[in-house]
Amino acid sequence: KVEEKMKYKKNINIVKVAKKLNIKIKNLNLKINIDMEDSAILSILIGIFSGIISYILPNISNEKSKIYWKIRPIYQNQYFFNISLNGILTTNLIHIIYAVYMLNKGG
Repeated sequence: KVEEKMKYKKNINIVKVAKKLNIKIKNLNLKINIDMEDSAILSILIGIFSGIISYILPNISNEKSKIYWKIRPIYQNQYFFNISLNGILTTNLIHIIYAVYMLNKGG
């Protein structure tokens, strides 16, 4: 149990450090192709992915960002998942140095 708590604490520290990186999106092109054997579950998954993406992207981008994203169902009755991500992300070098320092320090 102690090892699980340490792993959980390490994950929380990584999330805290990632938030402090202050990453800005300038351009983003995200394409997701997905297929499953069950069309009903596939449709529900596409709705869930669309909802998550449409909630996250406005919170991490600004008005000048060029963001394009598309989720395409394949409907070939096979299991298939493909993600294509292309973009420009920016941050200050001092934020990266601070993140590495905090991860090594453990706090």
